[in-house]
Amino acid sequence: MDYTDLNIIKIIPGIYIADIHTQYLEDNLSLLNLNYIININKTFTGNKLTIFDVGVDANLEYIDSTQTFDIDFNTTNLFIITALQNNSNILICDTNYSIPILIIGAFLIKYLKLSFTECIYWLTNKCNFYSISKNICYQLFIYYKEIN
Repeated sequence: MDYTDLNIIKIIPGIYIADIHTQYLEDNLSLLNLNYIININKTFTGNKLTIFDVGVDANLEYIDSTQTFDIDFNTTNLFIITALQNNSNILICDTNYSIPILIIGAFLIKYLKLSFTECIYWLTNKCNFYSISKNICYQLFIYYKEIN
């Protein structure tokens, strides 16, 4: 079994994204060394996993191009670093890919020291399965300005 069998997408080494339905395969996730989860909608629980609930109530039906999400990127970045330092992979899950891509973008800006333009270029090429919205670009631009 590998990640593609579970519809899990490798973004960079150690960091993966999936839609919410993949999360329910908890036993398989641990077999694949996916022991850390960033859970967007607080819909997933599991006693074998380390779960960080972002707690954003983002129903796809109500998301528009002007909606912003109250996400503490410093906390999510530290959670990702902790997972990677513990030689584990991390899975970022949601009902769609907007917020996971936003969280990954913030991580790339902070820890890989990508510029805003490099980050958008990288995400666009790596996540070519998903159209990156103006809203995601705007929020990453604001985050880039805040930390630089």
